[in-house]
Parts: sequence; C-alpha cells; structure tokens
Amino acid sequence: MKKTLLFSIFFSIMIYADAQSRYVLSDGKEITDCVIRESTEKENSLRLFVWKAGEYFIYKPDEVKEYHIGKRKSYYSMPISQADTTFLRFVQKMVDGDTKLYCYHSGQYNIYLIQNSDTTVQLNRKTFQDGLSQTLQACPEKTDDIIEYLQYDRHYLKKFIEQYNNNCNFKPLNLRRFGVFAGATGILSVSPSYYSPYTIGERMNLNFGFFLEEPINASNFSFHGELSYSGIQFKKSDEVLFLENDEDKPTSADTTLFYSFVRQHSLNLPLMIRYYMPTHKIRPFVNTGIQLSLNLTKNSYETNFLYRPNMSTPVTNVVLSDPAYSKVQPSFLLGAGVAFKLDSKKMAYIECRYSKLFDMIFSNYGADKLSLLASFSF
Repeated sequence: MKKTLLFSIFFSIMIYADAQSRYVLSDGKEITDCVIRESTEKENSLRLFVWKAGEYFIYKPDEVKEYHIGKRKSYYSMPISQADTTFLRFVQKMVDGDTKLYCYHSGQYNIYLIQNSDTTVQLNRKTFQDGLSQTLQACPEKTDDIIEYLQYDRHYLKKFIEQYNNNCNFKPLNLRRFGVFAGATGILSVSPSYYSPYTIGERMNLNFGFFLEEPINASNFSFHGELSYSGIQFKKSDEVLFLENDEDKPTSADTTLFYSFVRQHSLNLPLMIRYYMPTHKIRPFVNTGIQLSLNLTKNSYETNFLYRPNMSTPVTNVVLSDPAYSKVQPSFLLGAGVAFKLDSKKMAYIECRYSKLFDMIFSNYGADKLSLLASFSF
C-alpha cells in the first residue's frame, strides 16, 4: 500500500512538473499558475485555465506575447503575411540560435526562418528550397547540395537549421531512396538434414528485386522494404538402417529410404529497420527485420519407403506432396554492409545478410541462408 502511494505521489509530481506552463502578456505581465490548452487552428486563440481565478480565459495573439508549455514547447505571437494581409498568429519555435525556425499548422506545416529581428522568410512546399538558399548565406558552398534534396519535413528542416547554426557542421542526412539490387543466396543448412543439397551449384541461387528506403524522422534509422524473387532447386535421397536386437528374437533390420525433390520459386517481402553510421562518403550500416515468402511452385515433395529384410517391395509408402512446405513462409533477417556515396542522391551498397527460414505448417522444414547482395539507389 505504501509503495503504491509513494509511486502515485512521485508520478503526479512528474506530470505536474512537466505540465508547468507560463504565459507573458503583451504588457509584460507573466502568469505561471495556469494550465494552457494549445491554440486551435480554427480559433487561432489561446485557451488558458487560471488556478486563482478558477476559470478559463481566451486570449488572442495580440494579447499574449509568448507562452510555454512545460519545457517541451514554446509559442510566440508573430506577424504573418499572406497576399496583401498581415495578421498575428501563434507560432511554435523549433530551433533557437542565430537562425530561428518556427512553424504553425494551416492544413500542413508552414515553416518560418528568422535570420534576425528584421528578416522573416516564409517557406512553402513548392518553393522552400529557394527560400532556404536565399536566406542561408553563411556557407552556400556546403548548403546547396543538401538543400537540393532536402524534404519538406519538420524533422529535416529542424536538423538542418541546427547544424547550420553550429558553424555549418553538417552531418549526412538520410534521404528517401529507391533502387534495385541483385545477388546470390547460399543455403547453409536445411532441416530435416535429408533435404540438404549435395553440390555447391544446388546450394546457390539468384536473388534480385527493388527496394524503397524511408528515413525515420530524419534520424540515422530508416525503414527498408524490398520486393524480390529467388529460386531454389535440389534433390536429396538418404537411406536409414534401423537395427532391432531383442533376446527373444534374432536381430532384424529395417531400411527406410527418404527421397525428396525441392523446387521453390518465391516472391519475397523483406521488411527491415536499417541504421547508418553518421559518416559521409562511406557509411557502414546494420539492419534487421522479417521476411514473408510466397512460394510460387507446388511440385516439391518427399517420399518415405520402409523396407523389411528379404522383401522386394516396401512395407509402407508414405508420400507427402504438393508441396513439402507451406505456401507462405516467414524468415528472420540480420545483415550488415557498407554504402558508398556516389553523389548527393546516388549510392551503391554491398551487404551480407543472414536469414533463418521457418515453416508455418510443416514445422519440421527450415533453412539457414547467407546472401551477398549489391544494390544501387537513384
């Protein structure tokens, strides 16, 4: 009971500390004993509950100079120009420094760059790159290539302006990429073991397809999805001799002959999370995820013949066919590689990837594979 009470008190204090809000009126008066409900797009107003008064008040941007919600968000009253009209609006500060970044919501995020107290440049989706180039003149030789492929996204713009303020110390930004890949996949092991192929040629198969990579909030992490084709084909037969020795009867031997034929052409959908090291020209990466494989063939099978001594025909003949594995199979993926930057947009990749295949119906079938892939994005 005491532990629960202490936990509740601690949790309440943390919530209250995070929710501490304050606002500054246009005349300079500051109030902190309040709870702020963020301004709405429809009303463009601040809804505020004052504890002492015990009621809500509505404030317009011309009445409040700034307000802050905990340590997470800060809003300021700012003149916004549209066509021939100028009006005040609450805008959120995203980046502080010599160049400040603000945004407000109007159907989509509209970003504002404040370089100094006299200059405000509004960026829209179609012309934001031109606006950035005109405003950011401290190191144009470094910014032009980045701006050319920068996405109209608050995470990208925030990170870009922060690095610009830090003496133009730019780190590589992950961009949305589309590309193709091809490679070879080797079968390391197959379960049951009598499925395992004999020769090197049977163990190797081609793998090719295309990929789409989407950065996660302009970080070094990306979602990496692929659509690929791969093919496997091999045969395997094995004899197993079962000995039986009992005091009441002489030794007898049963022979079981396993024969399997596997042809597996599949359409694969790997879904992975990839992390890039924050380097420039050469970027090592690691990724992990899952893969779903849709088998396109049905003529794989296995047979099981049981022979008794001195009998020319099998005692049993069990055939499992069409197919010897599930229609849909999942795999676990783990890989690492290196990406080489060719220019601002194009990259080449070399990756080594391990996959562990599982069967959803015939649970005794599985495979370990190792792939060597080469990719190109444009």
